[in-house]
Amino acid sequence: MEEDNHEKQLDDGGSSSLFKTCFNALNAFSVPYSLARGGWLSLSLLLLLAATAFYTSLLITKCMNADRTIKTYPDIGERAFGRPGRIVVSVFMHLELYLVTTGFLIVEGDNLHNLFPRFNIKMIGLRLNGKQSFMASVAL
Repeated sequence: MEEDNHEKQLDDGGSSSLFKTCFNALNAFSVPYSLARGGWLSLSLLLLLAATAFYTSLLITKCMNADRTIKTYPDIGERAFGRPGRIVVSVFMHLELYLVTTGFLIVEGDNLHNLFPRFNIKMIGLRLNGKQSFMASVAL
């Protein structure tokens, strides 16, 4: 009897697809929060952004299927606008990575400072308060 229950549990595992997981995560986190904070208008904005992302993915797929040498976003930029397009896309991609990293450091510094509000570093005449010291340590 216990073996049958155990086998049934093993059979049920792994039956969720990536689409189902993403859909459940969207329902669990994004929709209730956005509805509570922004009302029904925020839901229409969320659907508009989802449709735009879907349409963009279709265009990128079409570009990549038309030319098999396209592997990255800068390749698409070069194909559309020449060498300047590749440079602009590369600059914006690297800028996005830099800004995401900066945002991560700020969030981590704030969170760690909230956990340890009295933390300070004094070294070689340099004094860092909690947020600054945590940002520097996370960056290292």
